[in-house]
Amino acid sequence: MTREELAEICATAEAAIRDVYVEYEWDREPCYTATDITGQVVAIPIGPRKLTWATARPFTDRFLFVESTEWTDDAGRRYHVAETRSYNGEMGKRLEVTRDSIEGKLSMRGILTRSRRFILPGSTTPQHFTLLRFLEERPDYPLSKALRNTEWVDLTCDIEHLGAFRTIRTDFYAEGIRDKQGDRVRLSRIYFSVDHGCAPVQFELFNLRKMVTRDVVAELAEAAPGIWYPRKARSTTYNEDGAEHTFIYRASKIVVNQDLSEDFFDIDFPPGTQIADETV
Repeated sequence: MTREELAEICATAEAAIRDVYVEYEWDREPCYTATDITGQVVAIPIGPRKLTWATARPFTDRFLFVESTEWTDDAGRRYHVAETRSYNGEMGKRLEVTRDSIEGKLSMRGILTRSRRFILPGSTTPQHFTLLRFLEERPDYPLSKALRNTEWVDLTCDIEHLGAFRTIRTDFYAEGIRDKQGDRVRLSRIYFSVDHGCAPVQFELFNLRKMVTRDVVAELAEAAPGIWYPRKARSTTYNEDGAEHTFIYRASKIVVNQDLSEDFFDIDFPPGTQIADETV
């Protein structure tokens, strides 16, 4: 396979998905414990966070996010928080419904805004484990375009086995930058599964030859004919002191290209919600 052929495959995959709907869990490994928050004014989730997330083209303009999670603080107080965020390209909304375990009080607060500030960081959504992450981070520079940058991309077609996948890989280098020895400075490496339409199954980011993050897909699902989407994955960050922080993604439902309407990316506030209107 040539780099141009791989770029064409990626371009086709980038264009294939019009919208995505995923129900999934997001969990830390190892799980949070009470010692993680001792003496701190923060809370930790009890068990995995259960999430629903959806987006549609253009991916930076439309999304829906729903989370239902039990939290506990350093004092042992528990809270159930149901949070919903939406953005339909013009209006953003956030609804938070909270009930604590001691007093049982229900609090409903909402925010209405024209800003995009409720959009989730890409690294916390299922899209982070796909080639579509590039369209979210830099819509003008998708992966297919980056692959065509001849001088700063290397393709290795020797088959490497990563978990359940047979892969080929690409190395990406900082454009126009070389070290004191004249060598290119590697920024990232991506592995593609040759048995799944060259879907990416591992992403590695580097800083001065040291790996700083690794995102690994453990299982792919054929969400539609020829469209492979991650069902299970893990994201690991490596600190300078060698410590690792890993988060696990597990999807229970994945649906693509159901032609989600603009109304889908809007929410209603229940009666009694205290709403802060930032649009006035």
